[in-house]
Amino acid sequence: MQTIVEQANRCSRSAIVKLPLYVLVLFLLQACHSLNIESARTLAEEGRNVAAAGSSQIFVSDMEFRNAREAEVFMHAYAGAEKPDQILEYYKSIMLELSKRKTVFTNLASLYAIFYDLSSNDAPARIETAVNNLGDAVNNYATTLSSAPFLSNESVTKAGAIAHAAMSARKKNMIMQSSVLIRERLHRLLKLLENPLVRQQLVTWKTNLAQNRAAVAQMLMSHGVLDATPLLNQMGSDAGLQGAPDAADIIRKNTRLSNGLEQVIVYRMQNNLLAIDKGYDATCKAIRELIHLHEQLEKGEPVTVASVRQAIAELQSIAEQLNK
Repeated sequence: MQTIVEQANRCSRSAIVKLPLYVLVLFLLQACHSLNIESARTLAEEGRNVAAAGSSQIFVSDMEFRNAREAEVFMHAYAGAEKPDQILEYYKSIMLELSKRKTVFTNLASLYAIFYDLSSNDAPARIETAVNNLGDAVNNYATTLSSAPFLSNESVTKAGAIAHAAMSARKKNMIMQSSVLIRERLHRLLKLLENPLVRQQLVTWKTNLAQNRAAVAQMLMSHGVLDATPLLNQMGSDAGLQGAPDAADIIRKNTRLSNGLEQVIVYRMQNNLLAIDKGYDATCKAIRELIHLHEQLEKGEPVTVASVRQAIAELQSIAEQLNK
């Protein structure tokens, strides 16, 4: 049985018009002669870096989830209110959304690792599986966002057919067609992330997370159950100073000192909120730049990585700030 690629090379022009899939395959075959394999390797490396940086920026750890939920429970109990079941259910839905989003980035990282191997060795079966896994992950993530676009069954089927055609073609054909499939999924992911409702959901959740944790920290410090000495040590470290042994007692007895330190806590949290917004935007920018690299590769142009590396550096810098 002839492969799709072999059939495409033998079909007439009129037949191609009737079969859009063949048109796309033929177009790719004509374009791949100018594809630079070294550029494909570079693209794969940048793709892995974007996936890693984006994952570390967007997704919070299980400990952060636990702290957020516990802060809600504490605040309601302290106020004499019942456990906030509705709010806790909201956190659960956010956890599901972020978990699926993290799966997308995990699959993206795995796909680029195999894409790199493909540019060095023939790895058709692995790239087909990885492409399908990424498509499934984007689809599953999209199902959690009722107003968001998603990959249709027709699109998935078409992508699978093209990927199958690539399996029996030459290395450049496989790289070219794999790049098209990856780029299509990056476009879908970017649409999801740039959806105003999705963005507001993530930013609002992290805003509430930071505000609740700051409020709890302030309250516990004011009651003397949290020690402010480590915060004092950080503030005096540049001058070689550290908190006095009885610093915590002095702070609790001095309203002006305690108010000052509470404002430092608020200031730090506000900076984190700004970093969260910047990080979300930088993630979208990195994906956008990655799509541009795929377009350059598919056109046979040299891939220019300065912009995507700048976006990666920005993501890494923000992640470091948030992890302090």
